[in-house]
Amino acid sequence: MKREAKNVPFFSRFIGVLVIVEAVAFGTSYYFWRSMNQSREERLHMKSKAPWALELFYKIGETANSQDKTREHDAMEWARLEKLK
Repeated sequence: MKREAKNVPFFSRFIGVLVIVEAVAFGTSYYFWRSMNQSREERLHMKSKAPWALELFYKIGETANSQDKTREHDAMEWARLEKLK
């Protein structure tokens, strides 16, 4: 009887679980990125609940496109909304 035969199914199962976990993590991160990318209100919500995530969103955008002004536009709009209150 070979002992290596038992390790192969475990290794295959481990790889399968790892792929599923990676897919779920990717899907979740894409969902949050997409919601922040499309909605200034979502970015405002993230500013108060998870500022680290908003900062990461801005940094990724600025790295991908050096002319990205989303951070500045958000700051101007939020300052304007504060004046209206």
